[in-house]
Amino acid sequence: MTPLHDLFDTHAVASYDKQLCLADVVGERSWSADPRKGLIRFGSDLEFAAQVVGTQSDIDNTWLWAWANQQSALPPDVLMAAEHVRRVGCDLGIPELQTPKFELVDFDGHFMAMVTSGICQADCYYRAPYEGGAAFLLVQDAKVVRARADFSAQSVVNRFTDFICHWDANHRHALEAYLRYKGYSFVVAGSVLRASSPKGQSLTARFDDLGRLSRIEAVISPPRQSFARRCLRRLLPRKPSDA
Repeated sequence: MTPLHDLFDTHAVASYDKQLCLADVVGERSWSADPRKGLIRFGSDLEFAAQVVGTQSDIDNTWLWAWANQQSALPPDVLMAAEHVRRVGCDLGIPELQTPKFELVDFDGHFMAMVTSGICQADCYYRAPYEGGAAFLLVQDAKVVRARADFSAQSVVNRFTDFICHWDANHRHALEAYLRYKGYSFVVAGSVLRASSPKGQSLTARFDDLGRLSRIEAVISPPRQSFARRCLRRLLPRKPSDA
């Protein structure tokens, strides 16, 4: 696995989660974008700040970083995310994050956008198609996207299992990174991972010898009675037994 794929494992499930939140928010609304102003609109009622990170060409199957796109003449303030990713690529020695243009061999623009979304801690991204390719924009607005996020253990299980049905990743690495994103603590003992949320929900995952997920489930605990209700039960007279 390459360093870029390691970054994908770290950020992909969280990025996928955010994309589902965005889909839930925008629904069937049409979209329009003004890249030079750093804006993307959905319908007549939603407008988000956006950063242009790169474009995928359907003609030669290449990725072009927005900071290297001389023809677009985009202002610096909408290229800050792309520039940040380039600096990260230089610091970590990852060629794909610092090379102006390269061929997409075993991944696509969505792969690159999921990595950049994670690196930049964006709220989500959007693929804006045009004739001959698509631009990928990071959406930087928490008004509705984060408000729709679900931190329950069952949601984590559902999101993760859905993700690995669509994307190739290191299951153990990807799940551990996703749990950190969701604020879960976890312990690993051999092939078993046990995780708990700040609100006390928990899940258990098992992996095979190759690190692939073999089983994952949310642990449903019975509801706890409140302190007041427990006191009340002690004070109420017991129901007389049938003699």
